[in-house]
Amino acid sequence: MPNRLQDYKLRLQARFRILKNKRLYSRLSNYPEIGSEPYVYFAPNYQPERSTLPDAGMFADVLRMLDFVSSILPTDWKVYYKEHPSIFNVPDTGIFWRGHMYRNLEFYQNVAEYDNVRILPVDIDSFKLIDHAKCTITATGTVALESAIRGTPGVVFGSVWFDGIEGVLKAETKEDLTEFFKRIDNGYEPDQKKIAKYLQAAWDCSSPKYPNLLVKHIPEDQEAEYRNQIGAMLNDYLKFLPV
Repeated sequence: MPNRLQDYKLRLQARFRILKNKRLYSRLSNYPEIGSEPYVYFAPNYQPERSTLPDAGMFADVLRMLDFVSSILPTDWKVYYKEHPSIFNVPDTGIFWRGHMYRNLEFYQNVAEYDNVRILPVDIDSFKLIDHAKCTITATGTVALESAIRGTPGVVFGSVWFDGIEGVLKAETKEDLTEFFKRIDNGYEPDQKKIAKYLQAAWDCSSPKYPNLLVKHIPEDQEAEYRNQIGAMLNDYLKFLPV
């Protein structure tokens, strides 16, 4: 456990590295003319986090995933890479300020070297990117689910609760992804009724209990609040879908 001086030093070093990463990313990024070329929206997860390690397996390595996608992308398609904005959080702005542990200057320089990859500013509208993309690609992010709900296919590489839903492919091999790209190119669109049924089934099978199994006694108001939040989230998803 670091003392106060050591903690201050660690936070100062983290701030310096994060701001250097952010400056380089800003220099490398450009606003695209959306709609001028076919593209896949590549949305990396925030890291470090359990959602990629262990949930994404070997694809916790973002460059491995990017290499995987870039190597089999149709020749006229591009990859639009938009960094998770929390990667650039600095200390004392919340709990998510350790992005520098998984991103550095060399990382972004490597991303910029791909001929078919475009780096986008973090403030560009994600829904606009989703709506005009061929598909959305992420390790385990809910952006793939949001994408399918909005009518754009999504791809995940790790284990998530929605990886069996209509419109979302869990890619395990290059052959899987190549075939999915072909289906998309031939006009495939997610069936919204199947998505609605999946979400309804997920709701019907879900437990209203508080998820933190290490806590024995949860105040009633907190448990009720948790149930209400989950219900509101699923209702938000469902209200945009035909039943």
